[in-house]
Amino acid sequence: MPHVSTEDRGAFRVIICANATFGPMTAAGSAEMFDAVAVVGENPSVRVIVITGGLRK
Repeated sequence: MPHVSTEDRGAFRVIICANATFGPMTAAGSAEMFDAVAVVGENPSVRVIVITGGLRK
């Protein structure tokens, strides 16, 4: 199950890092976060990155 998801809201890219109950950052989640942030550099329409946490339901 992915740890990181993204949503575009106009010029904002919201990156949500969600993990199990306590929400720790794992090696897999860290790699997914890196990839999510790296992709933003290729998209000139994204002007702001918001990184937030969340819990899986």
